[in-house]
Amino acid sequence: LDPHTAVGVAAARLAALDEPPICMAAAHPAKFPAAVAKAVGATNAPRHPALDGLRERAARKAELPADQEAVMAYIAARSV
Repeated sequence: LDPHTAVGVAAARLAALDEPPICMAAAHPAKFPAAVAKAVGATNAPRHPALDGLRERAARKAELPADQEAVMAYIAARSV
């Protein structure tokens, strides 16, 4: 399971359901090359051109206080 799907599966296991749950994943294996390589024993994990293109771009980040109002103000100031 990729990390996001694992959260869904864990939640489904904790839910009191009358029927067995079905969890579907949509993550491209190129997002998790180390996990895919470990799972299938391959050294050349799948690649995706769109993800490869991101490697060329500069990373951006902003440090915000752990405060909902600060996060909302940050998003609002950068929204179109």
